[in-house]
Amino acid sequence: MANDSKKNPTKKASSSNKNTATKSTKTTKNIQASKPKTKRITKAEKERIKAEQEAAERRRRRIKSIIISGIAILIFCLFIIRGDMFWTTVHSFIWGIFGFCGILIPILMIYIAYQSGKTDIPYRMNLRFFIAISIAVLFTTAVYLFSHGKVEGNVFFAMGDAYIEGINYCGGGLISSILGAPMMAFIGATGSRIIIAVLLFIDIMIASGATIIGFIDFFKKPVEKVSTKVSSKFSETKQEISRQRAIRQEYQQAQKQEQQSFYIYGRRADESKTNHIDIPLGNDSEKPNMLPDDFISEQYIPKQSNNFNANDYDTPTITTQKRKKRKKSNPDIENQNNSEPIIYESIQSETTFDENHEAGSFEELDGILSEKDNKTIADALKQIEKKKSKKKSVEEPISFDIQNVSSEYLSNDSVYLKPPITLLKPTPFTNEGDIATELNQNGSMLIETLASFGVKASIVNICRGPAVTRYELQPAAGVKISKITNLADDIAMNLAAVGVRIEAPIPGKAAVGVEVANKVVSIVKMRELIESPEFNNAKSKLTVVLGRDIEGNITIADLAKMPHLLIAGSTGSGKSVCINSMLISLIYKSTPEEVKLLMIDPKVVELGVYNGIPHLLVPVVTDPRKAAGALNWAVNHMLERYKLFAENNVRDIRGYNALVERTNAEIDKEETQISDDENSDEFEMPQTPEERQIMDAAISETENSGKPPKKEKLKKLEQIVIIIDELADLMMAAPNDVENAICRLAQMARAAGMHLVIATQRPSVDVITGIIKANIPSRIAFAVKSQIDSRTILDSGGADKLLGRGDMLFAPIGASKPKRVQGCFVDDEEVENVVEFIKNNRACEYDESIAQEIENNSITENNSSKAIADEDSDQDPMLEEAIKCVVEAGQASTSLLQRRLRLGYARAGRLIDEMETMGIVGPHEGSKPRQVLLTQQQYMERQMNRSDEN
Repeated sequence: MANDSKKNPTKKASSSNKNTATKSTKTTKNIQASKPKTKRITKAEKERIKAEQEAAERRRRRIKSIIISGIAILIFCLFIIRGDMFWTTVHSFIWGIFGFCGILIPILMIYIAYQSGKTDIPYRMNLRFFIAISIAVLFTTAVYLFSHGKVEGNVFFAMGDAYIEGINYCGGGLISSILGAPMMAFIGATGSRIIIAVLLFIDIMIASGATIIGFIDFFKKPVEKVSTKVSSKFSETKQEISRQRAIRQEYQQAQKQEQQSFYIYGRRADESKTNHIDIPLGNDSEKPNMLPDDFISEQYIPKQSNNFNANDYDTPTITTQKRKKRKKSNPDIENQNNSEPIIYESIQSETTFDENHEAGSFEELDGILSEKDNKTIADALKQIEKKKSKKKSVEEPISFDIQNVSSEYLSNDSVYLKPPITLLKPTPFTNEGDIATELNQNGSMLIETLASFGVKASIVNICRGPAVTRYELQPAAGVKISKITNLADDIAMNLAAVGVRIEAPIPGKAAVGVEVANKVVSIVKMRELIESPEFNNAKSKLTVVLGRDIEGNITIADLAKMPHLLIAGSTGSGKSVCINSMLISLIYKSTPEEVKLLMIDPKVVELGVYNGIPHLLVPVVTDPRKAAGALNWAVNHMLERYKLFAENNVRDIRGYNALVERTNAEIDKEETQISDDENSDEFEMPQTPEERQIMDAAISETENSGKPPKKEKLKKLEQIVIIIDELADLMMAAPNDVENAICRLAQMARAAGMHLVIATQRPSVDVITGIIKANIPSRIAFAVKSQIDSRTILDSGGADKLLGRGDMLFAPIGASKPKRVQGCFVDDEEVENVVEFIKNNRACEYDESIAQEIENNSITENNSSKAIADEDSDQDPMLEEAIKCVVEAGQASTSLLQRRLRLGYARAGRLIDEMETMGIVGPHEGSKPRQVLLTQQQYMERQMNRSDEN
């Protein structure tokens, strides 16, 4: 093959040329064939490709718009919702960076999403976005400059303070201080404010596209319009003043003329001197000499009372005479020019509303003088007075005495005016200083103190209340809560605080609360709570205000839901002010027909100011022995209400009052129907004796036919609040009666609409016994001396860490942990003003039957001593020795009493059970000894009280 190729090169070349020619021919054919095909595809698919590209672009913009909108919604939720855990961290970060201007971020993002969905953002749109963002930054900077006086120290520390202010929802955040702090540090406050105002003005003008001429024209038209209106209003006011002045002058002139037109002995001063005789005389020639025309006694002009304005009442005008052309004369008055003028004293002394009486008196005068013309006018008036006294016995006219009218109006029981809010004092301004600096320093010191003891934690939130600030700490992973709670005293020392209370954990939050007292305490006044919508919108008539919690929120309570309340604390901690605030709340919220009060005040001086208000059933009970009678009356009344509920098949007071409303509505409907039927029938009075006899027989037959009696309307039951200001004194006077009555009321009185509010300054186990605590679930603890007292009140510690002066722990029914509240303050002057207004508005009517029953139920000294002796006789003789033994030992157990007192097991067990009932020892704890709840001091007080009673 190789040789053949070598031998025939020409053949090879020709074959290759042939192949090349063939390939080129095929390529040319393919090119020629493909050219028209390519042109055909471009023309056919051009519109389709363009449509696909536009659809892809729209889809891209739509997805972009949706994503931006979702991010905007998420940022908006992060901005307005506080949340917890990591959400709270992001929320605080947004507020710290942007402050209140952070709300502009989601708004701008929504606008961007809207524009992105329409078309791509051109250069102009980007410029407008930049201008809008710059306006927001300049605005926040202006807020920072105008709200801060100067920058002290490092600029970066000022930025940190601005970040803290943003977290605390006050300020423009870190963004506002990026420009504001350096400008204030290097330029000064005045120059910085001027510069930022000019920059903000320029930015707004550029964003709006306005010019200086347009800006001036924009304000020119409103100014001209306002000036035109003001000038027209001024001219109208001037004309109105002139018109009123002319009317006043005309009125004064007419009143002056009217005062000169009164009759004098039958003659008017403005009449002519013609001797016209109106009363016929026996001899026409004998005419009396008339008085001079200018003789006008001032006694005839009626004097207006200072307390009454006739224009305020639609009453008949009282005048001495109605006829204008009337003259009177008498022959016996000829020589009386130098004597005292005879006036109508009897008519002027009795100013009445009775028009018929006034008109009739002159007719009687005419008749008397015509019969006996030789009598003087004085004698005639005496006879008129005799006849008038006879008429008074038949029909007594209404005396024109505005004071009597006012007293009758105020004694109307159907009207109850709630006191105005102006009787309470507004909240005074309190200069709390630089709050941000105080919070920043305390927060840094708190973190450093914990770090020095090896506890790593971070502050996630700060809540500032009126008296206490709570720093919410989030411990690091692996840190026990007990490590933080055990450092309460160390934290108080490092912060130089009055007291530190640690709440671990905060209910509903993954944080530990460290409560530190504020340097300046803000007073919570009663007025701001009464004006709040929380109190006004509450439906319950037993809603009371307590104060503000540690977050600054208004705290109210419903006594109907508690349903009973125990208030305890040391002397001067705020118990009496709390009770006063509750009573003032009830006065503002409810009427005497809705809520009644029964007050027991052994201290005499606390609640006595409320005597006389219409809400009271009886005057404030101050005798401790009568207090037991009052509580026994409450128990009997409660049982009577339950009998009434059973008769009407209802469960509680709410159901009974609803039944009363339905029944009274049906009775009103029936009475209306009966009255309509009676008015529609034609009835003629009998004329003859026979008809009267027939009518009497029909009436007697109807009365004896067994007609059902007329239904009487039912009366709603009011809710009753029983307030005991000092329980310890009552427990000393009559422990058995008081405790039994309180327990029965606490167990059963809720459905009957009766609620207890018990206060004591001695939170010991012999006053607040276990039975009382078990039946009163809602409690308020004020500052106490020891943790044992706090456990006696709340069954937990914490009240010993309170600051006093209204600082309380409020534990309503169902609450897992007590809530710290700064109680509202109402002083004695405000209480007296409100009570005085209520007394003047409506008279108080005490129920004498209740007072008599309380008097009958009250115990005497002999009965009290006998009851104590009976109680002591039922006790084990070794009980006092057993109490002394467990108090000295600090623990209680059956084996301890067996060893120390040489008792048997059964007797020692009974003594332990009896001491548990008395509240001296705690409950059974398995194999551990029982806890002793009675301290040495309380035991000594108990022994002294027993010796005094004996």
